[in-house]
Amino acid sequence: MPDDNGKNGITRRNFMGRLAAGTGAVGVASTGLMSMAPGKKAHASQKKSDVDGFVDDNVCPIPPIDPPAKWDKEVDVVVVGGGGAGLTACNKAIENVDSVLVVEKFYNAGGSTKEATVAICWGTKAQKRLGIEPDPAWLVSWSLKDSAYTVDPDLIAHLIPKAAECLDWIEDMGYWKWEVYYSEGVPFAHFPENTFKKTMMLRTQGVVTDTLYKEAVKRGVEFMFRTKTERLVRDGDRIVGIKVENQGRTLYIKAKKGVVLCAGGMSMNRDMLKEYMPFTYQGCASSYSMPGNTGDAIRMGFGAGSDIAGYNSVAVFDNSLPYFEEGYDWYRYLYNGDIQLARQPWLYVNKHGERFINEQKFGPGLSYTLLADEQMKQVGGRSYVIFDANYETDIHKFKEVQDFCEIPLLPDMPGMKEWAEDPETRDICPADWRVAVKRALDLGMIKKANTIEELADQLEIDPKRLKRTVNQYNEYCDKGRDKQFRKPKKYLIPVKKAPFYGIKVGAQIVDTECGLKVNYDYQVIDKSRKPIPGLYAASHTAGGVVGENNVSSSMNVGDCCQAYATGYIAGESVAKLG
Repeated sequence: MPDDNGKNGITRRNFMGRLAAGTGAVGVASTGLMSMAPGKKAHASQKKSDVDGFVDDNVCPIPPIDPPAKWDKEVDVVVVGGGGAGLTACNKAIENVDSVLVVEKFYNAGGSTKEATVAICWGTKAQKRLGIEPDPAWLVSWSLKDSAYTVDPDLIAHLIPKAAECLDWIEDMGYWKWEVYYSEGVPFAHFPENTFKKTMMLRTQGVVTDTLYKEAVKRGVEFMFRTKTERLVRDGDRIVGIKVENQGRTLYIKAKKGVVLCAGGMSMNRDMLKEYMPFTYQGCASSYSMPGNTGDAIRMGFGAGSDIAGYNSVAVFDNSLPYFEEGYDWYRYLYNGDIQLARQPWLYVNKHGERFINEQKFGPGLSYTLLADEQMKQVGGRSYVIFDANYETDIHKFKEVQDFCEIPLLPDMPGMKEWAEDPETRDICPADWRVAVKRALDLGMIKKANTIEELADQLEIDPKRLKRTVNQYNEYCDKGRDKQFRKPKKYLIPVKKAPFYGIKVGAQIVDTECGLKVNYDYQVIDKSRKPIPGLYAASHTAGGVVGENNVSSSMNVGDCCQAYATGYIAGESVAKLG
């Protein structure tokens, strides 16, 4: 994989390092990473006018252009995006065509999937080795109910078994085997063997994306990094290629069989969130999905005539800090210690200073998402985490319910020495959770006060109400019985010792689930449900997997597996259907 020398294109390191240094919002329009600074409206001076008169306002559909007089390159299949979906798409397509090109605007492959922990899937060989054989029909039924029957039954019925087929196909490449982890008592979390013991599950899916990249190169797939796709090219009613910018050069690339769009969702484009995902726009405090997810490929699909799917739907985690409200970056790495601190089951209150939920989630299954959903519904889409001076020791009292990204990072954990020595990972997330907490305190993102009333003033909550709520909660803790929400006794940690702390939080975007409408072959379809010839979409560029107006963890096929499986289907389809 190409090394980055810091001179060509933006890197994860130089982007994430801005936040580590405590600088303000980053505007990187010239790099193609984002079309505007996070959290700020585009001004007229920021709009870009193309040669054909198209004005880019950061939200509107991007129409295709006509074919050039001469193509700079011709291949059978073009894949836009080199993340989890793009890597499975190119590997699958090359099995049935002669040439595949992957165009990626970052300097390497992997995308958001590379940063993730587990792939949620059902029916794999790894599960069967444990004697687990889920019922696909039950999963389809559950998915329909979870989406309030807004998900396309054919789409989900096709996706669930294909996802298991895809993960088995990856395992059959022969590099390693999948292991299955029982998360909250449910055996659905897949990761490559032995990675949990080595890395505390940090970036375990990076092993998968590295494997897929290695295999793709071995199979003859060509990669073009630091290359931004600007427009689709249409001839008649068919998409026949793309126009790209490659380090100052404009190139036209012909796709003889088709173009697969898998460049992620719209999580880093707050203007698009406001337009297509208003609940997310209000209720989320940050995005864990990588900075490359600017929604450009979705806008190109809309410009080509695609219908929309998954309006207002998102996959989320709970309790992130809204740094962007203070002028800092919208992107936040999930494992940062301030987020880990906020996600523990302390005392939670809303803008009125009232408890609104059992802080120890909802029990096994969908706890992260259900908690985040309830937080997003609160006034202003925000809630508040309250705890006292004993937090550094009390945080470990929640050990039994800490899972994956909730486990506070410490330097002596497996993989942390290597993590701390790597400039790239060190910049986005300290190997000691307390370092990020100190930074958040210094920046005022975590409030500190000698009395509950003073803390309430800092959080802009009514002091009398918050004091009353804290007193009542402490009474529950003393008696070992939560009469209000039945929080388990062992997690009733009182708020008594000064200084007191409070954190304003919102949900955190894992991935947006709103995008281009596709059929079960992942052909992009128009409002008449007719395929747009030559155009396919996968991962979160495509929408509809969790239905409409849904806050979901996409537990039928989790976000990583959704990327792998939809890329797998799209790659297979473009090669066979053209």
